[in-house]
Amino acid sequence: MAEIIGLIILIASFLLMGIMIYRKIPLLAELSLEGIKIREGMLKRIKNNVRNNIGPRTVSSSQNLLLKIISKARILFLKGENKMGHWLNALRQKSVKKKKVFSDNYWEKLKEKKRGRKSIVEENSETLE
Repeated sequence: MAEIIGLIILIASFLLMGIMIYRKIPLLAELSLEGIKIREGMLKRIKNNVRNNIGPRTVSSSQNLLLKIISKARILFLKGENKMGHWLNALRQKSVKKKKVFSDNYWEKLKEKKRGRKSIVEENSETLE
């Protein structure tokens, strides 16, 4: 139901955008650039700003940006590695605890208990007969 409503809204939005663009194209075609005046001083300032920004400062700032990104990524990876180290240490400690609980003669003890139960069951069946 929500998908259908979303699809209807999407289609309606595209239709309205198309109608708006269709109505504005004739108005934009009628505009002329003669009415727009650009001051020469403003044009020179824009050219100087473009020339200054393309020079060595941009290379330096892009290198600084790259350096910051790489250093933040390195910090992120180091934090992740540290967290995984803690997890591995905790898993090792759990494994050691389980080994202490699970002794070497566990299976032998289990077999003895199993044999003991059979004998008890056999004794109970003999007394019932």
